[in-house]
Amino acid sequence: MMAKIRRVGDRTSSAGDRGFFARGARDCAALGDMTFESIKDGRYHKAQFTKGWDFIPWGTGGRKGGSPVATQDDHDRLGIKGHGTVVTIETHTAVPLFRTFEENLPLFWPLRDILDEDGPSELFIADGAQQTLAPNRVCYRKPEAELVLDESYPIPGYDGASARLRLYRSADLLVDEGDRFRRSGIIVKATRAIHECTFLLARELENEPLARRYFGRLECSYIDTLCEEWDAAREAGAPHEPNNPEFLVDPQRQRGLSRSHPFTAALYEYPTSKIREFVADDRRASTKDAGVIGGEELQRRLRDLAKLAERFLQDEAEAEDLITDDEEVQDDLFQSGVLLVPTYAKIREGRERNLT
Repeated sequence: MMAKIRRVGDRTSSAGDRGFFARGARDCAALGDMTFESIKDGRYHKAQFTKGWDFIPWGTGGRKGGSPVATQDDHDRLGIKGHGTVVTIETHTAVPLFRTFEENLPLFWPLRDILDEDGPSELFIADGAQQTLAPNRVCYRKPEAELVLDESYPIPGYDGASARLRLYRSADLLVDEGDRFRRSGIIVKATRAIHECTFLLARELENEPLARRYFGRLECSYIDTLCEEWDAAREAGAPHEPNNPEFLVDPQRQRGLSRSHPFTAALYEYPTSKIREFVADDRRASTKDAGVIGGEELQRRLRDLAKLAERFLQDEAEAEDLITDDEEVQDDLFQSGVLLVPTYAKIREGRERNLT
């Protein structure tokens, strides 16, 4: 407990594990005080980690008999048959309604692969206030969309490094529930972890409605390679390479890949240019459609209506030509004024025409 929980900010995992920052479980303290209890090799271990990040080790002095040996009561209370760990959190923050939690959790992009409906994991949650109801499976379902780009490309300046970009376009605009709960944007994933979901270097697209049609994945295992190399150099006290001068991933896990790291620009340059191209094409198409009112169907109907109107005016004009000089015309029309039809009459030279 002392080695695995107390130290924050140092790497405690081994090569191939997910994290570097020794804070995965500790970040849960934002919700409230945490109690860690585990049983391993027949021994019971316990420690507390408070919301203020204070580590409180457990001593055997308060335990009956002062023995760290796990009892059957320990196994039964914790629900651990052999080895295992149980974490209890005393929440001090407002918890969202179950329905809100159920709807938003699938959009929480850091868990995208874990919650994917076709993934290897299945997550079920139950409403504590409705204990008679069966747990519901929570999963992420990809929006219906067209795959518009699937391409692998080399990363300039980093020998042997490559990435794969898959970009989808939805027919409908996607609705995001905030920065943490997104349907649009590009998922950036290394070998194991998802680090961000954004429009990469195209920050202007975050406020572009047309960009809300696009989502996808950018996968690059070389992210982990650079993290491993940087961490190894740090532990050895060796200078860092110019193309890897700082830790690539934000230690606070808030901003994804560091924008000041040269690899980030090299990795994001190509996919950023492609997403900008697609959005620009949509913008041009949208502008063109706006210039043609209503699309092709409405244009056809307007043309038919124009032909009918032209035919009507021609019939009216022909009827007017039938009025002779001997026909009576109401005098009050001349006194109050009239609207002449047709308004713009075409009269051949040398001919007479009556306007009504």
